[in-house]
Amino acid sequence: MKYLLSVLITFFCFNFVYAQIRDSSRISNRISKTDQIQNARKLLLDEIVNLDKIEAKKIANYLLELENENYASFFNVEKWLLGYWFQDFETVITSVKGFQESSNNLEIEDTPFSNTVIFPETDYLYVRLRERIKKEREDIKLSISSSSLSNMEKDFLLLHLDHLLIEYEKDEISQDSLNSYSDIFLEKYPNSSFYSLVKEHIRFVVKPSDWGFAFEFFTGYGVFTDQLYENFDNNVPFGIAFDVQYKNYVLYLRNYIGFGKTSRDIDFNGSTWNSGDQTRIFLPEASLGFELINNNLLKFTPFVGISSTNVAPTEYDIERNEEYENVGLDFTTTYSMGLNLDLKMRKSSSGIVARNESGEWIIRLRYSFNQPQFEKSYTGFSGNIHYITIGFTGFARRLKRSE
Repeated sequence: MKYLLSVLITFFCFNFVYAQIRDSSRISNRISKTDQIQNARKLLLDEIVNLDKIEAKKIANYLLELENENYASFFNVEKWLLGYWFQDFETVITSVKGFQESSNNLEIEDTPFSNTVIFPETDYLYVRLRERIKKEREDIKLSISSSSLSNMEKDFLLLHLDHLLIEYEKDEISQDSLNSYSDIFLEKYPNSSFYSLVKEHIRFVVKPSDWGFAFEFFTGYGVFTDQLYENFDNNVPFGIAFDVQYKNYVLYLRNYIGFGKTSRDIDFNGSTWNSGDQTRIFLPEASLGFELINNNLLKFTPFVGISSTNVAPTEYDIERNEEYENVGLDFTTTYSMGLNLDLKMRKSSSGIVARNESGEWIIRLRYSFNQPQFEKSYTGFSGNIHYITIGFTGFARRLKRSE
């Protein structure tokens, strides 16, 4: 009995192990659809490199047969490029129409399937196709022009082909030329089934936003008048500014910090601010300007605004002399007016902060007349402040798509 039980156990164990080995063998010999697609794409890539259109078309047809609602063998743009290379223009027309109905976009990342579709892994098929089409572009365009398609379809394919190649043919195909041809197509075929596609995705005209922003680093020279001049030397400022512009109106937000000295001993309620000690002039400003002139060379903008002026000793001097806690002119309301002259040095092709900007680098000359109201709180401190600054400025407007 024990012998029979041992035999049965051995038999069942053997069958179990054999079944496991057999299933593992069957799994290892299977080729997934993903691998089938990827392997076929590698073969297609070889035939494109070898310039064998006959074999390439056989492989492309095989790949199309592998596609279903779960698997994609190509990105749409690859299908279109293959259609141009095989000169199968009617298939391109049909494919673009179907794709327009499903997603109305021409980018390589978009597909005719849902977001759950399994795409091919990254390879060089798309790159090699574009390189090949680039070299054969003129021959392909000649074939399109001599085909039996309608004039509207021919014109669309010529436009669409250049749209697919624009990044590679930067010298021969520019977005400006593409926009020009798009305008001609839209005017010539207002009832075309490709009208919205050309207008919204091939034609790409941008214009600067009404809003603009700038930053500035500046220095210059500040001059006191009247009794202020009698007490304080002129100063050298350093500062930073930000502009917010809407159409022709500009809001200037500036922080002027002047470095100077006292020109004589100054008494403040029993404390004396000694002659020759350092002064700091703080002049934060908010002003509004309006562009009177703005061309390729310069921009001229008068402004008016309100500021607040403070003249004080340095923190270092206050720490050394406790009496200096009681000296200085506290912040007072200040009225400002003047003008900016922006000299445009060069445009920035990559923007100032982001790429989708229209940017300019500017040398800014600024004159400002400032009327602090110190005499209302301090006897013997009437006077104004004139300053001229020179600044390095970056100005940018966001670019937005034009209709």
